[in-house]
This record gives sequence, C-alpha cells and structure tokens, in this order.
Amino acid sequence: MDQADYDTGEIFLHDDIDAATVIADLKQMIGGRVTVRISSPGGSVDEGRAISIASFIAMAGKSTINTSKN
Repeated sequence: MDQADYDTGEIFLHDDIDAATVIADLKQMIGGRVTVRISSPGGSVDEGRAISIASFIAMAGKSTINTSKN
C-alpha cells in the first residue's frame, strides 16, 4: 500500500510496494523534490526490478535517512 501527498511532495510506502502505483505517484509530483517515507518489508522481486527494493529507494536519497519506528 502506498499513499501520496502531491502538495508536500511525499510518498508513503507501507507493506508491499506496487511499482506501477509508485511510478504514477512520482509522475504527478509538483516540483523537483520528493520525500519518500518507507515502512515496508520490500515487496516482490518482480516489483523490485521496476522501481528497486525499498532499501535501495531509501539509500538513493541525498538527505538523512531516519530509521526510527514512529
């Protein structure tokens, strides 16, 4: 499941990741900066090939990675 807030440029990834949904959300983001918040075990390998597995998404960011469980 994922949720997106297009006004703030945030994508929230929870549980398994659906590549098509994440890609569609990214295409609708306003501006150039996107914050991805991940609380996910990753997802299937096939989905991972389309967008990369959750840990790779987190490591691709240029900012601090917060690993706290809030």
